Amino acid sequence: YYAAALRSNDRPREAIPILRRVQDDQRKLDFAETGRVRYAMHELGLALAAAGELGEAIDVQKRVVEFEAVQNPYESDNRVIAGVPLVNSLLTVRRLAEVEELEKRLAAVQQRIGNEPPGREYARLNRRALLLSLQGRFAESDRVALDVAKRVTPDHQAHRAGALRIAAFNARMKNDAGASLAYLDRVAAIRLPAPVSIQHPLVDSAERGAALLELGRFDEADAQFRRCRQLQVQAQIRLSPRVATCVVGSARLALRRGQPQAAEKSLNELSDEWGRLNPGSGWHGEALHWLAVAWAQQGRHAEARILSKRARTMLRSSNIPYLRKLVAR
Repeated sequence: YYAAALRSNDRPREAIPILRRVQDDQRKLDFAETGRVRYAMHELGLALAAAGELGEAIDVQKRVVEFEAVQNPYESDNRVIAGVPLVNSLLTVRRLAEVEELEKRLAAVQQRIGNEPPGREYARLNRRALLLSLQGRFAESDRVALDVAKRVTPDHQAHRAGALRIAAFNARMKNDAGASLAYLDRVAAIRLPAPVSIQHPLVDSAERGAALLELGRFDEADAQFRRCRQLQVQAQIRLSPRVATCVVGSARLALRRGQPQAAEKSLNELSDEWGRLNPGSGWHGEALHWLAVAWAQQGRHAEARILSKRARTMLRSSNIPYLRKLVAR
């Protein structure tokens, strides 16, 4: 319970070693992979994902899903509860085929057991909206997200904020940064009940910074990216796709200031992470594109051309306008 409280209070990295011990101790006590071991693994997966340790988180969460199916022969809420964290982690690393397959299974389970609580329904619809967005199906995504924002009940305002964040992301992916800012202003007007996770202002500052950057409002963008970097440290999140928007935006501003070495360090780490978690994706290509720019600014022109060619191949495979426009730069 202490470790779960640490994670809930934005201290996931402190929770991880405690949860590893809890998992090992529970396994020794039970002499098997019991439900209690699975619960410890579930909590460990949540903490790893929150800390940006996404590769290990996905491995742990896949085992949780497998163990639940073996340990519980009858379908129940436990099957959905076990699967949702894995969906969220896969969404973070943009592995869309895996997300779609697992969401279909979870939706079928939920339909059979019935009685979906409102909060779970809103979360499911927001995940659907984000998946549609990442597939480039923006009109469908907007319909789902804005419907959630319109009909969410007063006691679920976090889901309304989440839906509007997706609408803001959609607008930015369509290269409409002004509309993105308008949605983010609506998010900022929502008053969430305390305690509010740092994750919310972190995402909002990164998205706002990215939109301001596209509009050429560089000083304002810089202030937002400074804030999201501070919140990243405070929330104990390592450099990973969880904070990719903040990393790329900060690096772009560093390049604009003529500081390619500063940009190179973070872009190297981010591109390595994408290479492990979703190699060859448009998001991997985005990181490599800006890394190539950093190399070119340092006079490493031959290496930059080779890397840029790799990035362009990845970017061309995307159907997201924000990524595809990098090919023309």
